[in-house]
Amino acid sequence: MTDRVVFEQRASTVLYHYLRSVARPGIWLMPASVCPIVPAVFKRAKIDFEFVDIDRQTLCMDSFQTFSRLKNEVSRYAGVLFVRSYGHSGDFSHFFRGIKAIDANLKVIDDRCLAHPRFTSLEQNVDLELYSSGYSKFVELGWGGWGILSGGELYLSDVQAYEPEAHEELVEQFRMVLKERRLFNCPQTRWLDTRFPEISAEAFRCMVVSRIEESARHRDRLNAILTLPSEHVALNGPGFEEKLSSSS
Repeated sequence: MTDRVVFEQRASTVLYHYLRSVARPGIWLMPASVCPIVPAVFKRAKIDFEFVDIDRQTLCMDSFQTFSRLKNEVSRYAGVLFVRSYGHSGDFSHFFRGIKAIDANLKVIDDRCLAHPRFTSLEQNVDLELYSSGYSKFVELGWGGWGILSGGELYLSDVQAYEPEAHEELVEQFRMVLKERRLFNCPQTRWLDTRFPEISAEAFRCMVVSRIEESARHRDRLNAILTLPSEHVALNGPGFEEKLSSSS
């Protein structure tokens, strides 16, 4: 079966519909640094999850810890949601392949919401690639999300009541919880936008594609400003502590 693209008002809606369509029960693994909307969507879908620590080199989820949990008790788990932190463009095929080697029926989501967008060429051993054109994404439209589904993957959608104010309140709750470092209880309000998009999937694709080049140039300019000179050491790299003590 060929891969296919699904298009929604938000990437969170794509994730919600996909999770509700997965037949395999169990817990999902996700990185501890994930955007708070993701665990909120899991809560909304009534699906359990566990956080995994972050790898200091890639700033993505730790592969050793992920494989260790899956190997020790694979029957407890349904899948892994991998996030490309800061739009990481590296090759993680070995990670996805390793998950499927443990159990071919485990689901793998490659969250590329901050990465360079595309509409074709699903990564091997990935069941869903997730993209966003919302706030502060590679191409920022202020709305829109899509996913590339592996052939044969189910995607059952439905329309629920939605209130924009409820979504804004949810985002504000995220800010307050992170600021105050307290537990978050996901509200069962109408914050998930499952409305049908007002434009066609092809019109949306053309809109995104037409802005990729401009967005890439803008990102390159920002990266040039933010990149440290080569004589500076990485904050967690060799010699950082020595450099810090010598400058104090």
